[in-house]
Amino acid sequence: MRLVRPGRIFRALTSSTHFAMPRSFFAQHLGVALALSAGALVGASRVYAQDAARSPCTPRVATGEGGSNGSDPLAIALSPAHPAGLVDWDVRWWQRHRFWITLSAANHSDRDIVLAADVAVDRRADGRAAATDSARPLVVPAGGTARERLNVYVPDDAKTLAVLAASPVPADVAVSLRVECSDVRFDAGQGLSRPAANLLDETLKQYFAEHVDVPQNPRQALETVQRRVSGAQDDADVAWAVRALMRAIGDTDSDFLLPGEKALPQPVSSAQMTTLDLRDDGIAWLRVFGSLSAAGASGAELDAVERDPQRLDAAARLHERIAAVLARHPRGWIIDLRYADGDDLWSPLAALTRLLQGPTVGAFAGRDASVAWIVDRGAARLAGGPAIVDLQVAPEAPYVGPIAVLVGPHTRDAGEAVAVAFEGRPGTRFFGAPTAGGTALGLRRQVVEDGATLQILVRRMADRNGVVYRGGVTPDEPAPQQADAAGVVDAAAGWIADERKGSSNRP
Repeated sequence: MRLVRPGRIFRALTSSTHFAMPRSFFAQHLGVALALSAGALVGASRVYAQDAARSPCTPRVATGEGGSNGSDPLAIALSPAHPAGLVDWDVRWWQRHRFWITLSAANHSDRDIVLAADVAVDRRADGRAAATDSARPLVVPAGGTARERLNVYVPDDAKTLAVLAASPVPADVAVSLRVECSDVRFDAGQGLSRPAANLLDETLKQYFAEHVDVPQNPRQALETVQRRVSGAQDDADVAWAVRALMRAIGDTDSDFLLPGEKALPQPVSSAQMTTLDLRDDGIAWLRVFGSLSAAGASGAELDAVERDPQRLDAAARLHERIAAVLARHPRGWIIDLRYADGDDLWSPLAALTRLLQGPTVGAFAGRDASVAWIVDRGAARLAGGPAIVDLQVAPEAPYVGPIAVLVGPHTRDAGEAVAVAFEGRPGTRFFGAPTAGGTALGLRRQVVEDGATLQILVRRMADRNGVVYRGGVTPDEPAPQQADAAGVVDAAAGWIADERKGSSNRP
């Protein structure tokens, strides 16, 4: 089932009675940035519709495939036995209308929960749908309430619209819905208010100019923006459309933040401190938790690391401990990054200099160029720049033996970057489960109109061989998804033993 007829997309661009994002707009921001044919999209001036008034409405519950969990069209009940629920509406009467849905959640549980809310067009019994959009995770405090606004444009061939709510943990939550509908119909891409159109214009201009990737399917990007923004009246409507666009082109890192909104919270780093032991089998086992120093401030700028003595002290101590273990001639190293995260890449790189075999150990890869990560003698820097962290150590010999790197789903941000820095090192093998994928280290924030903030992924990580990582690091030797899966360390130690035997048998 298609949601927007192909011909309607281009007819909307030339509409003389409604605003339907002008062809000149798409020629600039999608025609050029996304390699669309500019010639096919040039022309047409902007014409705006009057603001679409909202009226309370109550769609009736749909019958048949899909199925609501109850008879009340404006309520969803979650319980410990059923932590997910939905209402499914018949929207054939509301085709080509915009819905504004206010979701209110009352948490009757004794702990905070994170509620996930989706809207799905033509949802089926197997859970699939013609289109699905997700709201930002909603934190509902124990015994408290929280609200989220959902936005959706009902396509002209839609039959049902479902609102789904789910808690990842058993919870007792009452969800109520208040629905408003536009009082007029409009085709995809039409009906925007002038403020919403201006905000969308500025947002897409910045996003496509700065984002690290050019979407592989520009027509999909065009259709997504047109459909999702139909009838947008304010910044919240635009935010919903922009986030949908990001998901549609596979961008799970960027975000659009309204005034007062914060970036999605990151999991809390482990409070454990980094440890280093020499095992009975002669293998050194380094376990990195957090960012070496658990007290590091989140979101530090690159040059702020130098002014953080706690981070520098932690890096210097680790460097000294590595040197002490190297003096005992270990048979190999296990670098355990299964709980490594944080925002500080440079202190770990400086501390691990002797194990990384630099000087080039990775890079930040932008749209047009890459900047290498350089490590040498306890110093870490970007190519062509001064040292970001410098431990002021004397010349030292690198370790050239086998290293097993352990990774998992809790390896993220700086921890993931450290894993990338070991990629391509001779005599190195990865064990565990895929890393989290995506990193806050590549994000840039820019303020657009009305105080909204566009968080854009402007760079990805690349290893020393130039391989760019878009979905995390995949281990050579997979293990169960649990980050602390039993046997991973033993498998790594076994590989190191085999490597040592193999090297001793080589001529």
